[in-house]
Amino acid sequence: MPKLARTAASTAFALLIGVAAMGVQPAPAAAAGLSIGDAELQAVRLLNAERARVGLVALRVDSRLMAIARQRSADMASRNYFSHVSPSGKSAFDMIVSAGITWYGAGEIIAWNTYPSLADSAQAAKDGWMGPRATARS
Repeated sequence: MPKLARTAASTAFALLIGVAAMGVQPAPAAAAGLSIGDAELQAVRLLNAERARVGLVALRVDSRLMAIARQRSADMASRNYFSHVSPSGKSAFDMIVSAGITWYGAGEIIAWNTYPSLADSAQAAKDGWMGPRATARS
């Protein structure tokens, strides 16, 4: 998979997880042969397993936020930056407001992808966000 596509996939699920607040609970994805959407859902599943272990509420997926995440991801990949604010000054929160989504609290989590597979990327992003010890304690 080209580096641009890998970067886009990793960053996309990162944003999704950070701002998701409503929607349906994702089903676990297969570990091999993942699509970008499957990798995003796998990252949510991995984070939710760790969150459940420490007594936190599960993250949920929202298709509107997924679209924003993918836009942010594509922008970061095509413009070669890694930041919560784009070179033009827009953030995920600006995009949420522009989309007319009502929200009360949000956060953005991003991850840079350098892994050969989307399954590896989902695990590495979760480890980066939660720390590698989270996997060892699971």
